[in-house]
Amino acid sequence: MEISAAGVDCKDHVGCDLLLTLLKSAASILVLVLVWAFIYLPRTVLEHVGWQLAAGVVLVVSTIAIFRCCCRKSVEAVHALSTVEEGPDLT
Repeated sequence: MEISAAGVDCKDHVGCDLLLTLLKSAASILVLVLVWAFIYLPRTVLEHVGWQLAAGVVLVVSTIAIFRCCCRKSVEAVHALSTVEEGPDLT
């Protein structure tokens, strides 16, 4: 059996049948892998991105809530200090 760019020259039909069977099997496996990849990779990416988006939303919302709470307390403290320093209005 000789394999060249022109094709397969078979003198032994058993070897040719085996080679063609292996090539068909490899092609079938490649097609199945591609079909699987086209079906499942987008789903996997969407699930992964979905989890990342959910985690990002939780982090952003909690950060905003913490800063609003802390800033409100700081502003109230500064406002209380400024009213104490001015003293009462006696006019």
